[in-house]
Amino acid sequence: MAVAPAAQGLGIGWALGQAMLQKARQLGAHRVELVSNSTLGPALALYEKLGFQHAPLLPSPYQRGDVRMVLDLPAAG
Repeated sequence: MAVAPAAQGLGIGWALGQAMLQKARQLGAHRVELVSNSTLGPALALYEKLGFQHAPLLPSPYQRGDVRMVLDLPAAG
């Protein structure tokens, strides 16, 4: 996920994250996982604000990915 530099700071990343999580819930997902890079501080802060938690890194095809985060989604009730 990325937001053009000229549009950063406008809440677009937050809105995209919320929409992605809502869609995941609608599709019946129980967990969302992401792989990122430790140099992307603002992105990691956004993911933490969305509720993601750091998790051990698993083998991944993303060579630059050195951070794994997960978010368990509550069952719809």
